[in-house]
Amino acid sequence: MTSVVINSTIQAAALAGLSNLLAQAIQAYRTDQPLSLDYRTLLQFVVFSLIATPPNVLWQEYLEENYPGDQMDEQGIKRLHKRNTAVKFVLDQTLGAMVNSLFFVAGIGALKGKDSSTIWEDCQRDVWPLLTAGWRLWPLVSLLCFTVVPLKHRVLVGSTIGVFWGVFLSLFAAP
Repeated sequence: MTSVVINSTIQAAALAGLSNLLAQAIQAYRTDQPLSLDYRTLLQFVVFSLIATPPNVLWQEYLEENYPGDQMDEQGIKRLHKRNTAVKFVLDQTLGAMVNSLFFVAGIGALKGKDSSTIWEDCQRDVWPLLTAGWRLWPLVSLLCFTVVPLKHRVLVGSTIGVFWGVFLSLFAAP
C-alpha cells in the first residue's frame, strides 16, 4: 500500500472513532442516560473504516487519473477541466455513492454478526434512505474536492467532514 493509502486510512479510522464517540454521547443525551461507551460499536466503526478507506482512496485516484481535473489552456495556464470534473462528479455521486452505501450497510451488518439473509434485508431497507440522505451533503463536498482540494488531501477533507456524517451513520446504525 502507498503512504497516501496508509495515512488516509489511519486518519479516517481515527475520525470514525471520534464520530462514533460523539454519536454515543448524543444518544445518551437524547435519552437522558449517563454516557456508557459501547466499545463493540466503536470498534465496529473503526474496523469498518480501516476496511473501507483503502478502496475509497483508490477510487479517488482512479477518477483523477482517468478524468484529470486540470488542463493547460493555449497560454499554458492550468485551468479546470469542466467536462472531466462533471464526469468525476456524476460517477462519484452515483456509482461511488451506491457502492459505499451498500458496503456500509452490509459491512456494519457483518461486523455485528448478522447472517447474510438479514444483511440482504437491511440492504433492501436501508441503502436507498442512506443514499438519499447522503445526497444532501456529499455532492457539495465532492464538487469542492474535485475543484479546489488536491488529490492527496481529498480523503482527509472527506473524512473530516465525514466526522459529522459518521455521527449520522452511527445514529442511523444504532439499534
